[in-house]
Amino acid sequence: MRLPIKFIFYVVICMSVVLSQHQTMAQSPPSTQSPGNIALGTNGGVASLNGFLNDATGTPGGSPGFTQFVYGDNSGPGNGLYVESKTTSRDGIKFSTVNSAGNAFGAPTVFNSTTSYTWKVLRNFAVDSQIYIETSDTNNAHIDLTVPANQTAAEARLNAVLVFDASDFRDQNGDLVTGSVGNFFFTLDDFSATRGWQSINVNYAPVPEPATIGLAAFGMLSCLGAVRRFRSGKPASSVVS
Repeated sequence: MRLPIKFIFYVVICMSVVLSQHQTMAQSPPSTQSPGNIALGTNGGVASLNGFLNDATGTPGGSPGFTQFVYGDNSGPGNGLYVESKTTSRDGIKFSTVNSAGNAFGAPTVFNSTTSYTWKVLRNFAVDSQIYIETSDTNNAHIDLTVPANQTAAEARLNAVLVFDASDFRDQNGDLVTGSVGNFFFTLDDFSATRGWQSINVNYAPVPEPATIGLAAFGMLSCLGAVRRFRSGKPASSVVS
């Protein structure tokens, strides 16, 4: 069956647009992005923030380094980052790894999949810009981040409603970083007694290799065995009258 010329023309045009968009994204080295006030949870479960990384130990908001987002657009109340996503429709951040020049997707210059990293990906624009995290899917009230004891609950909520999209995140060998290699998670940083935590970090933790886990377990069993042998061979204590 011969396809109409018009149909073929439209397919070629669409493919050109897609490739052009992909190349444009790839030609964006890590930088500081200031999107103003941010509301995570209004994008239908799709990651609202898209950044790049070409050096895991590089400059926050620069190249070589990783993208850093600055929330809040001016001084005054109400400026900030609003985490409004739900556990049933998670929002989040997507990072794609790029080369040293930032003009092509692929393996970053510096990233070792067996090493832990912390990246400050969100920070405030002004001292009065705040982070607002809803307490639950059904309660629009915000967790009081000025109370240090609320950090555990706030970080648990962050990781329940936000996701780090690593679908384009590769290791030093160019292989995709999957859950079997390492895990990404969020933590709060930069505490202020009047404004609470001002920044959000993305953390990477490698999954221990089976051999490492086996050696640790063997070591623990050996220690327990030694303790038991010591106790069994210890002479009974006598009472001196």
